[in-house]
Amino acid sequence: MEHDGWDDLVAAHPAGSFFHTTSWAKVLVESYGYRPVYFTVMDNGGLRALLPMMEINSVLTGRRGVSLPFSDYADPFGMDSEQYRSLADYAGQYGREAGWKALEIRGGANPWMESSPSFEFLGHNVDLARTEQEILASFRTNMKRNISRSLKGGVRTEISNSSNAMEEYYRLHCITRKGHGIPPQPLKFFRKIQEHVLQRNMGFVVLSRSREKIVAGAVYFHHGKKAIYKYGASTREGKESRANNLVMWEAIRWYQKNGYKDFCMGRTEPENEGLKEYKNGYGSKESRIPYYKYAIAINQVVKMGSGDSMNRFQNYYRQVPIPVSRIIGSFLYRHIG
Repeated sequence: MEHDGWDDLVAAHPAGSFFHTTSWAKVLVESYGYRPVYFTVMDNGGLRALLPMMEINSVLTGRRGVSLPFSDYADPFGMDSEQYRSLADYAGQYGREAGWKALEIRGGANPWMESSPSFEFLGHNVDLARTEQEILASFRTNMKRNISRSLKGGVRTEISNSSNAMEEYYRLHCITRKGHGIPPQPLKFFRKIQEHVLQRNMGFVVLSRSREKIVAGAVYFHHGKKAIYKYGASTREGKESRANNLVMWEAIRWYQKNGYKDFCMGRTEPENEGLKEYKNGYGSKESRIPYYKYAIAINQVVKMGSGDSMNRFQNYYRQVPIPVSRIIGSFLYRHIG
């Protein structure tokens, strides 16, 4: 995490993303105590290949390497497929000696060519290398109507990287997670995002107000010419006023005006039809994000679920008061990774 000029090296590589940066690594390490283990190939001062890992040592889920925890994708890369496979093999050998149960890779090509992915998420990307009018024209009719309705209803947005904005977003985040039946991630995690991402101008919060009340918000990250929508939340009033649609549109507009070329809307579970339709409404291009879980002891890629092991307890978490749910989340997320 302390390599001089690391983020510039990441930005210079076509496959580099925000999730490869030192800022994100610091958020993960300081929030959850993970140990960074980054496998690289450097040549003449340039970054030629990268497989970023965090070691998770959990009494619940075991010791394993994950690339990378809480990241929608962290595509490893190499100069060619052979170099990439060699890097993955080296990581597997390291993990075997370190006592890892598994090595998990989120996104990118398969280094174990004979194996199919353990699981596949969907990705959605909006092309920003167009005019604002062209981007808006690519939206579905209902999405354009929702944005217009929100504006006519007096909803207003603000973009900020302040700690107050992050605290306001977290309040909405807890409300939304309760509705979904999922504990919120700890406040410390979002405060580390504020410290290492927003304060370094690598992200911001968009909040919307209706009748002077904050009703929707979202957190965005960016690096190089790429941006990503990471977290979103809203109250019932925010949904009814379509404030969440306006929040997304204002973020897309900001990134287009400031010269960004790609806007990623994060990962989506294939069976989540509602979220797929929502993201497709912004004229996004759909793709697949493969995940690989390599079980070291048996030397093979194994199947896995969506990764959200808390889904089975959704009805329970909907009934739990938010303060209690926050305590549960503070304990569980460190182990899930």
